[in-house]
Amino acid sequence: MKKNKFIYIHILLLSAFFCIIGCVQDDKYNEPDLDGYHCVSDFQANITLKEIKEKYTLNNPSKEAYVFPVDVTPDDTSDDLYIQGYVSSTDETGNIYKTIYIQDAVENPTQGFAISVDGVSLYTRFPQGYKIYIKLNGLAVGSYGGVVQLGMKLGKETSANSVSRILEKEIPNHVFRSCEVRGKIIPKIMTLAQMISANDQYLGCLIQVEHAEFENKVLCTNFAPNGLSADRKIRDASTNTARVVRNSGYASFANRILPAGNGKIIGVYSKYNSTYQMYINRVADLEMNDFPRLDGIAADPCRFSEAGLVLKTIAEVKQMYSGENWSQITGDFYCKVQVTANDETGNLYKYIYAEDVSGGIKVNINKLNLFQDNRFRVGKDIYIKLKGLYIRSVSGEIQLGALYTLGGSLQFGRIEEADMYKSFFDTNQPSRAVVPTEIKIDQLTMSDVGRWIKIRNLQFIESDLGQPYVSNNSTTNRTLMDCSGNYILLRTSNYASFAGNNVDGGRGDIYGILGVYNGSYQIWITGRWGANLNGIRCE
Repeated sequence: MKKNKFIYIHILLLSAFFCIIGCVQDDKYNEPDLDGYHCVSDFQANITLKEIKEKYTLNNPSKEAYVFPVDVTPDDTSDDLYIQGYVSSTDETGNIYKTIYIQDAVENPTQGFAISVDGVSLYTRFPQGYKIYIKLNGLAVGSYGGVVQLGMKLGKETSANSVSRILEKEIPNHVFRSCEVRGKIIPKIMTLAQMISANDQYLGCLIQVEHAEFENKVLCTNFAPNGLSADRKIRDASTNTARVVRNSGYASFANRILPAGNGKIIGVYSKYNSTYQMYINRVADLEMNDFPRLDGIAADPCRFSEAGLVLKTIAEVKQMYSGENWSQITGDFYCKVQVTANDETGNLYKYIYAEDVSGGIKVNINKLNLFQDNRFRVGKDIYIKLKGLYIRSVSGEIQLGALYTLGGSLQFGRIEEADMYKSFFDTNQPSRAVVPTEIKIDQLTMSDVGRWIKIRNLQFIESDLGQPYVSNNSTTNRTLMDCSGNYILLRTSNYASFAGNNVDGGRGDIYGILGVYNGSYQIWITGRWGANLNGIRCE
């Protein structure tokens, strides 16, 4: 019996191992199995991509979507309308969603086009490079974000010029794959300066931009946050105006770090209103590893090395403050810290808190939505290069930041977004649970300021009961007390997602960041759960 149990456990472990191996994302994909999929041969389209776009753009001052006549005689093909094109996109990585992009030739295209379909895993039926035909009867051509596209008119569109996606059940009736041998799409070479309205005929084509680089503001960040789309700006030498690489938070490569060098990027050409952009099909289409970059960065700035650096604790960093307006850190120092709080709920604004075993500290960064950056997720371990940064006591709390000029004079403030790559580095280690320092109100000291703490058995004072966290649309103090009559302030920003919720009327444990303001301790919670007080009150 014991032997059988051992064999069973062994099989389970092997199954788990191969499952994990199978889930590793290396941006390499097998060719889709097209056996069993119907294809058509000896066929010729009778309307061009240019002509179908003109149905919408020409002689249409109201810009209403144009609906093609319904095929009322299926057996009679004389009035059927077809376009053809080569698939320039793939939804295999999840970055392109419910859209098939086509172009009129595999090389040197003159027209591109977008087909909006209510279907996923389209690459299994219409892989990149294959020729396809689209039957237009009963479909409609309209516009979304300034891009002419094909879809259906279902009566639930947001505007007269828009179209809905071709229903999934209708796809086999309208989209057909040719039996021709699959072609290889040769990207059209373009510069960023050429991504203008005069070249809108290429929207939907696969293009290649050479000698391009992601701007320094997004260096060392991921392609997109989980579940959220993100625009990452790119530049080349042809223009001072940046263009956009549009990335989906559901793409298989969303959490990968953007390439930091200069080089080639291939993607589907598109736009949204006046913003010209590209959609990446796969990360393998980016070869951006050359240095120096156009902006002068000479080597990969996202690789952290401890060589020549001295490790400092948070306590040691705080001791570098000389007691004047601010103190610059001039030594080749770094610290390794865990992020304990960020701006995800809006109660913190343009700063994070981080700590090590010696203490915690506020780090000021001039960027919104820091929580969307992998480096600043709660629980992440990061390296901070300290040389060139500044420390200062702000109302009694020692903070880390930088200097900026205001009204001709230097001020202490936030590290600029364009300089983030110089100071913050992902350790590439999994996030860890943040463990609070448990303490009582009457035990608090200045060495606890900046820490993630837990205080047991607190309740709001009676005058705060029934009140929201924030009153009068401005940052508000509420007062917490323990059963021994010790008090501490809880401070909440009017931008917090829970600002309008009433405080709990019971007693319980508080989790938050300990701050100080002119000698008075205060707590900042990062979510309503940080003050979940449902127990019996002290009295």
